[in-house]
Amino acid sequence: MEAIIITDYKTVSKTFRFIKEAIYKINGDFCFIVVDNSQMHEAFSWLINNRIEFSTKKVGEVSIFRFQFLNHPVVVVDSPSNCGYAGGNNLGVKVCDSLFNVNYYIFSNNDIFFKDKLSLNSFSNIFKKHPDYGIIGTRVLNKDGQ
Repeated sequence: MEAIIITDYKTVSKTFRFIKEAIYKINGDFCFIVVDNSQMHEAFSWLINNRIEFSTKKVGEVSIFRFQFLNHPVVVVDSPSNCGYAGGNNLGVKVCDSLFNVNYYIFSNNDIFFKDKLSLNSFSNIFKKHPDYGIIGTRVLNKDGQ
């Protein structure tokens, strides 16, 4: 399984819209980890307002809200503080490791879109072929292909 980690700051509607669109473009076994850095429980409120059925759990001192979307786990991490982008990603990894057996982490923003299908196997194959690699990236284009 791979984890797609998104650190969010006050754009939770945009983040869930990204998940709804991206889930159809990504092939493979994956989960979404959304770190809500707003300190205002925006993601929790969004889940309630949109009548999403979820379970609540504590991971250490952090509350998480977990639900399934099209057979993929989605975990919302209610960060107790705004720990910034890198801190949010690290918190997402920590929570993810306590819940899942993940091979690779994909760190994403919520404002991207996938022009074509994305096969997570292509990422894992690169790491298998090059075991000395620690990180890989994708080619990022504007909507007009530039």
